[in-house]
Amino acid sequence: MGVNENEEDEAPARMTHVDGLLQYLKEQNNDAHLAEKLMSRKQLMESKRRQAEDEVKVRELQARLKTANVVQARLQHQKGDKDEVSGEEGADPTGGGEPEEEQKVDTTECPIFTTSMLTDREARLIGLISTFLHVHPFGAGVDYVWSYLQKLDPTLRPGEVELLMSRFPTVFRQELSGIGANMERRWQFFGFNATATAALTL
Repeated sequence: MGVNENEEDEAPARMTHVDGLLQYLKEQNNDAHLAEKLMSRKQLMESKRRQAEDEVKVRELQARLKTANVVQARLQHQKGDKDEVSGEEGADPTGGGEPEEEQKVDTTECPIFTTSMLTDREARLIGLISTFLHVHPFGAGVDYVWSYLQKLDPTLRPGEVELLMSRFPTVFRQELSGIGANMERRWQFFGFNATATAALTL
């Protein structure tokens, strides 16, 4: 009888010990599952970041190609105008000063043509980005800028924001900040900078 009574007294303690072990194993399993989820999420974010960088590079190359085509078309157009002017000079010797004026008009049309390539949406985004970066004097990452703009334009992508800012180096400038693994790229607003303005006029 005494042995049975001792076993009955020890039974609750054993059950408590087993419950504790089960709880511990459950927590360990949850921690491993959480770590796996965090790792998957980190890999997904890294993949998205690389994809965004690749998209930016592709868009930059497309923009450069488009600009090169525009410049080539302008040069061909100017060459055709010069040929016409030289023909008119041979026919009318009194009109020597007019071709020079026509050439000046052609050269001043180039920036106007470039400005007309800017859509209303892009102009609006440039204004919003300038305002946002102006109140962040130490700069901001492209994701931070994009998260602000996305509230106003949900279809906007980070790659579009970075491409738009890279098209205007005298207004927006990208700088590295931090040390080692904590280094990050930040965009800053330089629209009111005297050096940037002087470079723009040149």
